[in-house]
Amino acid sequence: MACLLLLCAIASICAAYSAEMVVKISKGGTSFILISGPMEVNDDEKFEKIIANLDRAIVLLSSPGGSLTTGIIIGARIRAKKFDTLVAEETQCASACALAWLGGNQRYLTKTSQIGFHTSYEKIGSYKKISLSGNELVRSYLGALRIGDRAFSYITGPGPEEIQWLSVRDALRIGVAVNSLEETLIGATASQPATSFMSGGFETALRAAENFDATFRSEGIAGLSHA
Repeated sequence: MACLLLLCAIASICAAYSAEMVVKISKGGTSFILISGPMEVNDDEKFEKIIANLDRAIVLLSSPGGSLTTGIIIGARIRAKKFDTLVAEETQCASACALAWLGGNQRYLTKTSQIGFHTSYEKIGSYKKISLSGNELVRSYLGALRIGDRAFSYITGPGPEEIQWLSVRDALRIGVAVNSLEETLIGATASQPATSFMSGGFETALRAAENFDATFRSEGIAGLSHA
């Protein structure tokens, strides 16, 4: 009985810290898939169920990272469905989340989006050891996205305790096509930034999705620049 209670407690803790995902249909009819929180093992299965009946969508990401394979699988499914990806202003999408963001058919970011990369690693106790097999998995994934070796070196260059934050200039330099949004395009009317590390971040991400869609539909490509 005690073991059963312990397993239930562990399961509830894992569920609490896995990524939260929901589909939001905006007033303009655009489907947004909102992903917030750590990407854990099997979150890709949750994502698969969510996208099953969607033909077009924009994936709004807000996550500190998590499972490498989960991030890659979600990114691969995003590309297969030809969904776009977006990181709102003042929002963090790092590690596995950043790899998922790369899967977007069109990739959107703002000047204050925090999209971060570092090498793959495995934990041995408290020590983080660079994972060569993990990096090869990243290389294969990037190759499937037609992203070359310059980007691979950039993405896997920082150590396990480091992080490289992507800028539009960096994206141009390493050959990753992005769409840079003006800061006012997303979240401008939200009560607070849509960020994964602030209380209520998921709710503000929902508001950011509405703001993005309303502005994009009213202004067309105004505020957008393609790199």
